[in-house]
Amino acid sequence: MPPNPEILLSHLSTFLTNTKRDDARFVSSLAQWTLAEEKEALGFSSFVEIRDCETGGKGVFATRPIPAGTCVLIEQPVVSVLDSDDISASFNHLDGGDSCALISKIISNWSPSIAHVLANLYPVRSGSPPTTAPDTASIPPTLRSALDDILPPHLPVDAVIKAVQLNSLGFYTFPELVSYNDHLRYLTGTGLYHYASHFNHSCRPNIHHFSIGTLSFFHTNRAIAENEQVCI
Repeated sequence: MPPNPEILLSHLSTFLTNTKRDDARFVSSLAQWTLAEEKEALGFSSFVEIRDCETGGKGVFATRPIPAGTCVLIEQPVVSVLDSDDISASFNHLDGGDSCALISKIISNWSPSIAHVLANLYPVRSGSPPTTAPDTASIPPTLRSALDDILPPHLPVDAVIKAVQLNSLGFYTFPELVSYNDHLRYLTGTGLYHYASHFNHSCRPNIHHFSIGTLSFFHTNRAIAENEQVCI
């Protein structure tokens, strides 16, 4: 079911309040205006659906022609970690530190919702490792052991680590500023999504996203044909 807009705004309001920044009121007002304009896209709109891909994973496909500029999804991550969190700072020195920080957050916030998302992500769902994937050896042994302790038998630790590395998605508020200034890092981070983590990557994407705090909005950047895969 699509998420309740009041719940999304409540989560966003709490997030902004916790940042204790002067611009939180502006960002919250912008979010409320945007949600009012695009509330029909909460959860996937009827323009798109998740389907199996030939690669063994899943992807997002157009159910009918989609005009350029259409909002097809508004979503918050099921689990996320901010770049400004202490947990992120502790992994900054590692290659793939953002994945390590997110795995640590998964461990500390383990829930049936997180388990459900992981079970449906590639390569966990396919039951076999991908032909190319990040090296799970880059994960600290203590973190790997803690993850292994909480995972049920149907979620192999290597596959879960690869799923996090391959399917996590960053969120960036005012990205043109974040690129050059660290003072907005409290509005940037990485997360796993129930829907958005199924967008596959393309060097020529037909969709883009922007974020307000942890809330991300996904729009088409060109017209998309029926049955065409929607890639980010």
